[in-house]
Amino acid sequence: MLSEKITHHKANAWLVNTGWVGRSVTKGGQRCPLKYTRAILNAIHDGTLAKAKYDNLDVFNLSVPVKCPGVPDEILNPGKAWQGSAAEFKSEISELAKLFTKNFDKYRDQATKEVIV
Repeated sequence: MLSEKITHHKANAWLVNTGWVGRSVTKGGQRCPLKYTRAILNAIHDGTLAKAKYDNLDVFNLSVPVKCPGVPDEILNPGKAWQGSAAEFKSEISELAKLFTKNFDKYRDQATKEVIV
């Protein structure tokens, strides 16, 4: 239904990380500072992020802006914000993906083919 509404109204949808940065919550991560969340929202509203250059976060196939006014570059990309080794980050993000998949499996029978692919 959300996809239909977005298409019908030609709306943009943004996923904004207001969660943990630097590490997972269980390993000492910190909440994304509110001033950075506000700066990201301002850049969405004024169109800056729509024109930005993006990197791809492979595990989730998400486009992540490279720059945003008022936000340190490393905050935008969870791999750059990670305060441990690259191997540790890869392990954590892979585990997070598994948790999302496990949760999605509960509702898979209600999803359309486009969502499953």
